[in-house]
Amino acid sequence: MKKKLLAIGCSFTYGEELPDPTTQAWPALLAQDLDYELTNQGVCGGSNDYIFRQAIEATSLVPYDLIVIQWTERSRAETWNEWDRAPVNISANPNGGVVIDHLLPWVKDYYKYSYNDLFAYRTWTIKILALQQYFKSRNQPYIMVGVSGIPNYKSYYELRDHFGYLWRQIDTERYVGWPHEGLQEWYRDAPLAPGGHPLELGHRKIADEIAKYIRN
Repeated sequence: MKKKLLAIGCSFTYGEELPDPTTQAWPALLAQDLDYELTNQGVCGGSNDYIFRQAIEATSLVPYDLIVIQWTERSRAETWNEWDRAPVNISANPNGGVVIDHLLPWVKDYYKYSYNDLFAYRTWTIKILALQQYFKSRNQPYIMVGVSGIPNYKSYYELRDHFGYLWRQIDTERYVGWPHEGLQEWYRDAPLAPGGHPLELGHRKIADEIAKYIRN
């Protein structure tokens, strides 16, 4: 019986804009490289709220031989849409860009009046710490990776002044590329689809980096 691999993330884990995400997305390539059976729970527009919640729900009853958590843009959030009676992920560029999920009328006001980037970094960090502790309490093997690293060294040191006491608690041996590398750094030189997602070569590069980390 094959070992079981679970991947949770956003569109970069799902394989958005690939001709066949089920075989070409990096989780599928990683599972093939390691000879694992894959469950891919990446969703387009997925937030760190979704990733954190789904990781706990998915593993509450079913253990996996390995879980790969792909953290995404910190500005995204998960909320409840009463009309559809389902969770929905919202997103915007906190620096003034266009709100992606425009169907919920209050979203623009939320990002205009209530969103704070430092607070988003803080809650993301706490999710990392809480999830790694949860996995360790269940003896659940895992690794984490970000959609990107901390943007540049100046930003890193500024953020470290705020969150250094929390960041020192991150198990960096299980966080691939922390703090300056993530998926976007690994596929930087590969072709992109019109929507900005990596194509086959980019996903191959991501899978190779994660596989190398696991084997080492």
